[in-house]
Amino acid sequence: MHCPGGCPEIVEEAEDLAANPCKKISKQLTKFPAMRQGLVDLATTTSQDTENGIYALDDYAGTEPDAIKTIPEGTAGELEINANPPTPYVMLAHTHNSPADSTYSVFSWEDLTTISLLLFKDQIEVNEFVFYVITADGTRYAMTINNKEKFMQYIFDMKKMPLGTVIDMDRIKKKSEIENEYYSKEFGNTPLIKENSNPDDDKLNFLKMMKKADIGADLFEVDATFTTYTKLTLNNTNTIIPTPCQ
Repeated sequence: MHCPGGCPEIVEEAEDLAANPCKKISKQLTKFPAMRQGLVDLATTTSQDTENGIYALDDYAGTEPDAIKTIPEGTAGELEINANPPTPYVMLAHTHNSPADSTYSVFSWEDLTTISLLLFKDQIEVNEFVFYVITADGTRYAMTINNKEKFMQYIFDMKKMPLGTVIDMDRIKKKSEIENEYYSKEFGNTPLIKENSNPDDDKLNFLKMMKKADIGADLFEVDATFTTYTKLTLNNTNTIIPTPCQ
């Protein structure tokens, strides 16, 4: 698409969706009529001992029979995401499998660095993208991204990055600090978020991690029918403030 002098309507819509992530989610669920049921059905698989997932791609009208696609079944704690889809992702949803004390109740570091890699490769349509995790702990979260550069700043895994990628030492140091505090178990480290930690504590610590990393994203708690979305933020005393989407 080419607009001499720019495309103001498209720019304004993108800015509006970034400022109002609730609208981004509701617009997507309207565009893809089968998505809500697809998420409900995906949630029934958390009792399995393997991860499962679904996704949607850009350039779909949303009503096609194959608009919601299935990711091939994974293994315990792992799901292979295609890093080179034919068009960018607008939705990715996956499970954290049973038993509950062997998987995370929130997004894992692996989940986040996978999204960071897809952003790096321009394989996510940020203005539409919603990322879901549904866990064996009974938790359901959605995440939207409002600032691609902020998300990639400290959320990355050098082992996943294309050969030759250069990242300055200050970023690596800050990334390691965040990963070590919240997720890494290397060298006997005890992180705040673990597979067997309390889900309520995990929710709070995940929000603290988002705040510390200035991640450029918004987190939502979702009900079992994927109808009610509640945005979660922290106030100045690190108390969780829930704000239902209207």
